[in-house]
Amino acid sequence: MQLVDVSVRRPVFAAMLITALVVFGLFAYPRLGVDLYPAVDFPVVTATVIYPGADPTTMESKVAEPIEEAIQGISGIKRMTSRNLEGVTMVVVEFELEVKSDQALQEVRDKIAAIERDLPPGIDPPVIQRFDTGAAPVASVALASTLPTSELTRIADKIVKQELQQIAGVGQIEVIGGRERQVRIEVDPAKLAGYGLAVGDVSQALQAQSLDMPAGHVTNGASELTVTTRGEVHSTEEIADIVITGIGGAAIRIRDVAEVVDDMEEARSASYLNGQSALALVVRKKSGANTIEISDEMRKRLEDLGPRLGEMGIAYSIPNDNSSFIRRSIDDVKVDLLVGAVLTVLIMFVFLHDVRATFISALAIPTSVVGTLAFMDAMGFTLNNVTMLAMSLSIGILVDDAIVVIENIYRHLEMGKPRMQAAREATNEIAFAVIATTLSIVAVFVPVAYMSGLIGRFFYEFGLTVSAAVLISMLVSFTLTPMMSARMMKQTHEGAHNKFILARGFDKAFGAFENSYAWLIRKALRFPWLTIFAALGTLALSVWVVTKVPGEFIPPEDRSEFAITIEMPTGTSLEATSEVAEAAAADIRENLPGVRDTFTTIGSGTSPVNRARINVALVGPHSRSWQQIEGMAWTRARLAHLGERGVDVKVEMIDPFGGDGFRQQQIQFTIRGSDMDEMVRASDALAEYMRTVPGFVDVDTTPLLLPDRGELIVANQASGIYALGLDDGARGWNVGVRAVGSVVQGPGLLLAASSLEGLYGIEYDGRVRWTEQLDPGSLATPLVVGDTVFIAHSDSGLLAYEAGTGELLLRFFNGSGSSGQPSYDPVYGRVYASSNRGVLYALHLE
Repeated sequence: MQLVDVSVRRPVFAAMLITALVVFGLFAYPRLGVDLYPAVDFPVVTATVIYPGADPTTMESKVAEPIEEAIQGISGIKRMTSRNLEGVTMVVVEFELEVKSDQALQEVRDKIAAIERDLPPGIDPPVIQRFDTGAAPVASVALASTLPTSELTRIADKIVKQELQQIAGVGQIEVIGGRERQVRIEVDPAKLAGYGLAVGDVSQALQAQSLDMPAGHVTNGASELTVTTRGEVHSTEEIADIVITGIGGAAIRIRDVAEVVDDMEEARSASYLNGQSALALVVRKKSGANTIEISDEMRKRLEDLGPRLGEMGIAYSIPNDNSSFIRRSIDDVKVDLLVGAVLTVLIMFVFLHDVRATFISALAIPTSVVGTLAFMDAMGFTLNNVTMLAMSLSIGILVDDAIVVIENIYRHLEMGKPRMQAAREATNEIAFAVIATTLSIVAVFVPVAYMSGLIGRFFYEFGLTVSAAVLISMLVSFTLTPMMSARMMKQTHEGAHNKFILARGFDKAFGAFENSYAWLIRKALRFPWLTIFAALGTLALSVWVVTKVPGEFIPPEDRSEFAITIEMPTGTSLEATSEVAEAAAADIRENLPGVRDTFTTIGSGTSPVNRARINVALVGPHSRSWQQIEGMAWTRARLAHLGERGVDVKVEMIDPFGGDGFRQQQIQFTIRGSDMDEMVRASDALAEYMRTVPGFVDVDTTPLLLPDRGELIVANQASGIYALGLDDGARGWNVGVRAVGSVVQGPGLLLAASSLEGLYGIEYDGRVRWTEQLDPGSLATPLVVGDTVFIAHSDSGLLAYEAGTGELLLRFFNGSGSSGQPSYDPVYGRVYASSNRGVLYALHLE
């Protein structure tokens, strides 16, 4: 073989060739990302739309369905699901694995962009992302301070977040529990009605006065000045002085009809560290970035920021850091890799009986491993458990080619040939055998990389890494091994390498083993059918044992950390969710030994305010007497009482891929049908049965029926009675209500009387309901008694409406003229309304 001849005759060529591989590998090592598992390309795209105030039914009909209709025409879709929550819709599109995720992402974006104008006005721009297993959270940073929340939010966003964002490899940083500054204009309906204005007039005045726009230019001789109108406001006083309109030569300003309040936005998320309110920053990395390097740099920058934050009265902590487990896992594999290499060298020495031969053969291990790092960098791989497993597995294989070459060279030296001739002829003699052996290994592992399905994607890096390592080891055996043998091996003769006592002792013991093996072979040849039956029996027993061994894609690992997800009934407020979640976290801290920290987040990302996540950080495995899986079982039993209150509790391992999956349970069943009630019954029955099956935990169902919602009943003299959701009602006021009278709160609903135009311009199908046309006239403030709404009207008397539906239950005529405000007598169960004729009318409630 020409390569062997050149390597033996020109040692510099062989040395430089292998040195180049080693140098490339050494340069590639710092650039390789470090992660727990490979970044698998799953073609899954999520479209998230936020519509503040809309209920799940509206989100389904107005947002989810149009998006699904637009997307379903894309080719390659395997499954499409959607989940509609309070104000949030998430559509998850799973494509066939053959589809590239970038292509799928772009097609979904194009389809949604085409129908975006058909979506309801007021929605936030749709957020379309692909499911990226590599963009996992690295760590969470908690900030605690006595500063106002708005100021702490500003510091977190403008100082801490911007500092961490500059770290190479950092992707998205999410702030949880922050509340930014917000200026509210609280309009007085009576004052607004007195000037004959609408809320829309105030909004238009604000928009008109707050614009920066060009106003032309002014020429002054040879120079020209550009004129720009500045509409910026710098204080609440300036906002209050904005002119809405002019009446009778007098300017009507915002301060005349409203109060300007400098406050914070409504809290929609919260975070707690060990029971103390804190503001959290969740740091995510970019795909392929080095998690450990990002964590180290993040800690360094936070240490540098520490004194500055301390001067502002802010203390920081890192409640959870995913790099700790990754660092521990990778370090363990590195130790295993090193131990495997040392044991391989020792075994080679025991069998070769020669230090020089062992050294030459052993060089194949570091050169092949380091050279493989260059290949991994070129392919975009990372150092993870799978690629490190590939190199650990190939340690014993890497020296096979070199050992075969060394043994044959030694045999030729024993024949009395010169070293260079022995190296050249011995290597050429077995070259094709070495190639065949190496390619047979490659033929096994390359197909592993290209298997279909999820397994193939997960083991893609594994198969190619092993193949690259053995191919490099073959190159070493054809270049470096014969070159060094020709210059380092001693001229010898047959049997010379058995002169050491250690070698003679080993050969004697091994000879006994050879004799036993020879005896076994003779017996096998003497009784061939018995040998065949024994082999078949062993095969059958092996298959039976395999069926009894539990199977899992990723085995549970003791990460010293697990998560608790608490989901309250839909419609639960942030405060109520926080109270339940923090009570559960406090219970775990106090009663489960070995808990280091609990970090609670509510309303993070697209998560609704009725869902909380508690990250429970534990001390190391060697510092506690129980395994993590046992602690999770204890926690599940401890919090079981919450299920009796309608609270869904799940205790789960930390997601190894770090993705915010649609639903992350290992087993999911989908029930389809047209009868919602029947599906609910079937779903509940299936869940109840699964709870009785050993092995199932955290069984829950997706809510199909919406809970009772509060309704806003607006009594309008010109247009009648309106019934619509609370948040939708707020939107309605912004576009139409001119003067809203007193608001009365009842059980699960709000009531308001309007004196002028009322609500219009709203396009909520099934949300705005006409109850009855009423002639113009004054309406008294509504009265709520149980589930009934009473309104006194001059023409129609005392009207009773069913709360939440707006349907007229009865009319009690009380004559012409204005009616007084209804009142309720709980003793006699009567509703009274007075007439302008001095007559008091009473309606008895059955």
